[in-house]
Order: sequence, then C-alpha cells, then structure tokens
Amino acid sequence: MNWILFVSLSALGAGLRWGFALLSHRYMDHFPIPLGTLLANGFGAFLIGWLYIQYTHGKTSLPAQVYIISIVAFLGSLTTFSSFALETIKLFQNGQWTWGSLNIFLNNVISLGLCYIGIKAG
Repeated sequence: MNWILFVSLSALGAGLRWGFALLSHRYMDHFPIPLGTLLANGFGAFLIGWLYIQYTHGKTSLPAQVYIISIVAFLGSLTTFSSFALETIKLFQNGQWTWGSLNIFLNNVISLGLCYIGIKAG
C-alpha cells in the first residue's frame, strides 16, 4: 500500500513539475530566469508549509506515514533544487551574473515567503 502511494505521489509531483516547465517554455521562454523551476519551487514551498501545519496542529487525520510520503514523494519530485542549481550555474557560465544572482534571490525569497504563507494558511 505505502509503495503504491509513494510511486503514485512521486509521479503526480513529477508530472506537475513537467507541466510547470512546459508552461514556462511555452509562455515565458523570453525571460532569462527559468520560471518553471521558480513556479515549482514556490508552489512546493507553499504546500509543504500548509501540509506541515495541517499535520502538526491536528487539522487533519492524515496518518504519519502518509504525511511523510507526501513530503518525500510528491513534494520531493515537484520541487527542483537540482534543476535550480544547474540552471543557475548555466546562467553564470554564460556570463549572466545578474540573472543568475537574481535567480538565486527570487527562488529563495519566494520559496521562503510562500512556505511561511502556507504555514499561516494552514
């Protein structure tokens, strides 16, 4: 049961991440910062904050294993720190120091801010 849930939530998170990438490439490809990664990281940060409050404050009857699997499988495959790292390095390697630095700043500030909002929304 847990294995099926883990695989299903991993696939769902990865699929959503892919959707953010497609959306970004289709509608926002002219922007130098990889917005698909930014959207995935921000959305994932909000969800982990919200889920944390739901679970730790007894606002859900979610079993501990489902809570942990949701974070590891769904949010782990949705959020994209490795993609963020590679895309930022590529910006730096292309001499786009301002855009690379802005990418670091935006991903961190937006993800931290949305995680906090998720906690408050929980």
